Amino acid sequence: MAEEAILSSQKGYTIFQYNGHTIRFKTSARLERYTKILEWNQGYLVVMAKYQGLKEMEEYIDLIPILENLYYDVNEFLAPIKRGFYMQFEIKKIADGADMIINGYAFTKEEGVIRVLNLNHPDHAAVIDSSGNIAETNMNDIENAIVLDYYEKNKKFMEE
Repeated sequence: MAEEAILSSQKGYTIFQYNGHTIRFKTSARLERYTKILEWNQGYLVVMAKYQGLKEMEEYIDLIPILENLYYDVNEFLAPIKRGFYMQFEIKKIADGADMIINGYAFTKEEGVIRVLNLNHPDHAAVIDSSGNIAETNMNDIENAIVLDYYEKNKKFMEE
């Protein structure tokens, strides 16, 4: 089970994604994006948000009543989230900074290794060492093989 969730916003809705669930709830139509997660406390978030025409400001999101209204067992659903959140803004930043993107996988050269992130499932990541082997991963064996195949066939495009 994933330990990370995704928080984003789109067209007047806040979007909370976790473990195959997508929960949307109304927010201000002037919200441009969430810029940072300051605190996560099992359903209660303190975030920084950017609104049209306003400076970045601190906001508070309480997921518990929303989840309860949708008949979720709040404790069971939220308990596995340990490492916090990715935000769509952060995923875009990773994608923009990638040296190569193939079929939704962002490959980034960093300090002698290649960091790989599945942009469609940001809780799936790997590190490829200088020998071209998986050094660290939380992907399954099949996904690791796919990533290595993409890397081997396209690494020439990453060379300087």
